[in-house]
Amino acid sequence: MMRLLPSYFLFLLLLATTVPQHSFSQALIGDSLSHKMPFKIKRIAKQSIRYNDSYSAIELYEIYCRKRPKRLDARMELGSLYQQTRNYAKALNCFNSVVRVSPDAHPKAWFYKAQSHKNLEQFDSARFAFEAFQDRYKGLADRSTYRKLLKSEMEGLELADSLFKNKLPVIVTNPSSLNHRHSEAGIMFLSDSLMYYTTMDRDELPVVGLEDSLENVPRMKILTASLRNGKWQPTGELSDEINATLKHTGNPVIDPDGKHLYFTYCSENWQGKNVCNIYVARKVNGKWKDPQSLGNDINMSGYTSTQPAIAIEPKRNRPVLYFVSDRPGGRGGLDIYWTRYNKRDEEWSKPRNAGGKINSAGNEETPWYDQQKGTLYFSSDGHPGIGGMDIFSSIGDGSSWSEPEILGVPINSTADDVYYRKQPRDRYHILTSNRPGSLELWNSTCCDDIFEIFFPTSTEMMLRITAFELPKDSSRISGIPPKLQSSVVNVYLYDPTTGEKFLMRRDSMPTGDVSLNLDPGKIYFVEVEHPGYFTDNKIIDLRKNNINDTVDAQIGLRKWDEQPIVIPNIYFEFGSARLTQESMARIDTTMLKLMNDNPTIVVEIGAHTDSKGSDELNMKLSDQRAKSIEKYMISKGVDKDRISGKGYGETRPVAPNENPDGTDNPEGRAKNRRVDFKVIGTKLDIRHSD
Repeated sequence: MMRLLPSYFLFLLLLATTVPQHSFSQALIGDSLSHKMPFKIKRIAKQSIRYNDSYSAIELYEIYCRKRPKRLDARMELGSLYQQTRNYAKALNCFNSVVRVSPDAHPKAWFYKAQSHKNLEQFDSARFAFEAFQDRYKGLADRSTYRKLLKSEMEGLELADSLFKNKLPVIVTNPSSLNHRHSEAGIMFLSDSLMYYTTMDRDELPVVGLEDSLENVPRMKILTASLRNGKWQPTGELSDEINATLKHTGNPVIDPDGKHLYFTYCSENWQGKNVCNIYVARKVNGKWKDPQSLGNDINMSGYTSTQPAIAIEPKRNRPVLYFVSDRPGGRGGLDIYWTRYNKRDEEWSKPRNAGGKINSAGNEETPWYDQQKGTLYFSSDGHPGIGGMDIFSSIGDGSSWSEPEILGVPINSTADDVYYRKQPRDRYHILTSNRPGSLELWNSTCCDDIFEIFFPTSTEMMLRITAFELPKDSSRISGIPPKLQSSVVNVYLYDPTTGEKFLMRRDSMPTGDVSLNLDPGKIYFVEVEHPGYFTDNKIIDLRKNNINDTVDAQIGLRKWDEQPIVIPNIYFEFGSARLTQESMARIDTTMLKLMNDNPTIVVEIGAHTDSKGSDELNMKLSDQRAKSIEKYMISKGVDKDRISGKGYGETRPVAPNENPDGTDNPEGRAKNRRVDFKVIGTKLDIRHSD
């Protein structure tokens, strides 16, 4: 039991603990089972757990614990069940009773007690309990995992102090017309007035007997809602072709072209495990048709794949699918994975883990990608947070991400906060949460409701980018230069400490300029490119700017010249092709930087000599030196197909080697001993290929 999964985890997998396949009513338990021997009651309780029926198991363990009050292992099991069903107060009571009787018998009781305190906003008590656990966990078999989780939880307590003191100026409301006493999940927007979401359209806790048909078991479905007079109203269900009779259906997402619906089917497998698979349906004559599995690479047999999210690669314009899975090789319980669609082969690549900055020793779930900001939003209980599942954001794509940042309070609460999405409506966001104020079924925080978030004021500022052509002689620039039309700008989040860049967005500039809404308080790396011109960039520091500010950035590009460009201060050891350390440093800051900034250009490196020595020797030495530079740049990561070195010996002087009277011309010879490069073509940007 590495981590106590809350009950909504099964909602996320779309086989909810509030929808047990074999559920006993409380009356049946009280009247028919309370007189049985304790070992039989415990056996039935464990059977209920196997059937994912936490509520019946709770009733049975309550009876068992009354009959066997000294069995601390049963009290631990009961506490874990209360924590799974998110009855935080009763979970706390159970763990308190364990540590009160024997502080050292069950070290994890301190950890779960501390988590329950966090869920109830009792941060000082949580800190005390985590410190008590810190003194006891080193004898655990899974101490490595708990060491990571403990570190994260303690850092989260420090965050909680700050976030609760500096709450965000947002308004959080419960649109009760959408919510039932069961959990809502899987939200997506088709427009500013139409949405899909997932729920079970009933308010009671269903009781399903062993003799009942599977068709009588309630199922999660995808519902529709529309915005009317400023309020969301349910409008119906998707067709039976999508909403299955014998499976739970949910987590819908539509690709940007509106032609494909991705969603999840979930059911028990032959081992009794709840397993979800991702499917895709096509739009035919305005209706979703012919759902098909995404295949065995994504839907790995025996493991869950769920909660799909769609993004488009900024540079290559290819679809990327993010999803959640418990497959082997992950970093915790549930991890986020990604796969890229190959349009030529019409298939998805093998899924890859999103990496250690996103995935933790805990669980990461409900991803959503904001295409405009190049930002992944997800929920986690493994990163430092304030309680339960908290919402985080990270900029990047694939397996390359910035450090995740936790969203503030009251977007996050000490309960579980998941399915964070931005609405198409300006300044409206949405999430689901079991925070106080959600509708009650079994206890006041059992089930997730949809909550709307409204930002009364803008949280962004404007960056205005202009591209222009640099003249060959930059000293001739005067006045306002003309804009370089049909340019393209790439905007990265920039980390000045590590030098890392994380691509956020790529925008065309038909008129040579563009205005972008960005978050203040960050540093951005802005890169402008145009066919036939050298790419250039500028670092824009917005840490001191305020909301609603406008910042101008002008970036000039120099046209590729047919004439070679000389790179000064490239030296070799005398009579040798070996580069000096000074020359390597010079190459790193000139030619190598240019190649990295312009990943499509193909260049020729030319090496030249003066007229000292024989023609044959000079030609051979210059060719060796050009090849030496080529080899060095390939060793630094430049693709070998983008660079070639060629020696010209003394055949292309740029200055006289001798004066008119026949005397030596040292200055001329120095100019002729040179290294230059020229652009000879372009190549596909291999950095973003499969």
